[in-house]
Amino acid sequence: MGPRKRPNPSECNDAVSRLYPHINEKRTPLPRYFSREDKCDHLGLSTDCLTVTYRGLGTDKNHKDAGSVRTVCPIPPGVGIYYFEIYIVSKGRDGYMGIGISPQSQNNLNRLPGWDKDSYGYHGDDGNSFCSKGSGQSYGPTFTTGDTVGCGVNFVQRTCFFTKNGTNLGAVVNDLPLKPYFPTVGLQTPGEKIEANFGQKPFVFDVSDLKLELRYTINRAVSSRPVNTSQLHSIVSSYLIHRGYSKTAQSFAKHTDVPVSDGMQSIENRKLLEKLIMEGKITEALRVTEVLYPNLLTENSKLQFHMKCRQFVELVCGSEDAIEEATATGTTDSSNGDLNGTAQQEIDSVRDCGDDNQVNGEARHSSSGECSGTGRVLSNGTEMGSAPNGDSRQRAMTETSLVQSLGDEFDVSSEMDLDSNSSHSNAHQEMNESSNLSSEDARIMQAIFLGRKLRSLADDVIAAGDCNTENMEKHLLEVFGLLAYQKPGEVALKEALKPSDRESVRNMLNGAILHSHNMSTDPQLQTLLTQSAACLQEMTALGIPEAAFIGISDIFN
Repeated sequence: MGPRKRPNPSECNDAVSRLYPHINEKRTPLPRYFSREDKCDHLGLSTDCLTVTYRGLGTDKNHKDAGSVRTVCPIPPGVGIYYFEIYIVSKGRDGYMGIGISPQSQNNLNRLPGWDKDSYGYHGDDGNSFCSKGSGQSYGPTFTTGDTVGCGVNFVQRTCFFTKNGTNLGAVVNDLPLKPYFPTVGLQTPGEKIEANFGQKPFVFDVSDLKLELRYTINRAVSSRPVNTSQLHSIVSSYLIHRGYSKTAQSFAKHTDVPVSDGMQSIENRKLLEKLIMEGKITEALRVTEVLYPNLLTENSKLQFHMKCRQFVELVCGSEDAIEEATATGTTDSSNGDLNGTAQQEIDSVRDCGDDNQVNGEARHSSSGECSGTGRVLSNGTEMGSAPNGDSRQRAMTETSLVQSLGDEFDVSSEMDLDSNSSHSNAHQEMNESSNLSSEDARIMQAIFLGRKLRSLADDVIAAGDCNTENMEKHLLEVFGLLAYQKPGEVALKEALKPSDRESVRNMLNGAILHSHNMSTDPQLQTLLTQSAACLQEMTALGIPEAAFIGISDIFN
């Protein structure tokens, strides 16, 4: 058995983090390598601080020749179980080597681990264990060149154990004080050399079985605790009502005597709106919201802004429902129904450029702007399209110009009622009279008017102080930037249509409706789960080892 190939540093960091996913290393960092400062002068370290070599004379064969080195960071007790290994590259002259743990209070590093208070070690020359004193106890086999020796700390059961070549040798202490300890290695005679593994590569000993056993024991203890049935029923009912499961909520109420706090009609209304949003029918969702809750959007400009943003995304990305709405209604949002002015010119410009038609071997030109042959061009010269795999800086400039053009091309300060029934009627009538617009033309025209409204809404939200200005502008840039793509199948457009984005809008609307009814915007179950996760993180940071093995999903499953 020889030393294995070292992975690169980034792989090391990821591998160690995966062993302890519940640990927040910003608060409690994990041991990853030995310290150049916290070591005896007899020892030398490799560049990566993982290989230790004895550099002393080692002539007297007493403790003055011994030297130890500790890791930079101690083991946080919140890990639950911690384990590391060393590979014996060479036993040197006598093999007076030791592996173990030591506390920060141990200042004398001219010692092997286990010789001082609250220090525990396993030595290779005699196989003895040392527990806070200089005299050892018979424990396990000796170890030499080619062996892999490990040290584990079980903070839950308060034990420290050692392994040799993948075999657990048992605990050396059963009442380990609960405090941070440093992984420690000691050498004493010339030629001794070890290589440490803190999890950057697979261990010889499989520590996962010990972790699974603790997880099962602790979760069983948590699950066996008594539960207040009435509180549990209230939590379940709250969740069913919040998610709009009206029939299930009614049935549950009959069997538990927990009244449905929200009326059935209100639940059905929210279910309808949820269905429309998740299907991408944002225009219809806006109309229904105005009918069922007339003042909700006007009193919540931030909600209105995010719903309009989603409407814009669905429209530009050309989802089936958005196209159907565009062809059926033409434009739902317009000021005076003027389809023969700037907006119609923009449509002609985009259509001419997008079709890539050639006249006498040259790209066609519209009255409102030029066609580059590579994308959409606004009348002010702003190119709206570029190759999907083009230069990212060029695309960023295109998106920025697009945001500016939506404000410059139209008079954003003029009022425009995008949800006015009369405006919709006038626009629809004039659209039928002027020309038969294709679905693509109708969608582009809607995008222009929606973009104008979004800019105005964003200014209102920013002025009201309801958001971070930088985040709002960034969100607008991302939304308007979708116009730079020509094909609905492009990756950026597929990303924009992922369900999680629709869910975000759905949750905002649902929460606003519940809030208007003086109900909690989040179900009790969600609040409890969030609080429980936060509590577990805090327990881990405070060094409560049991928290490492409590999984919320494990309890519910």
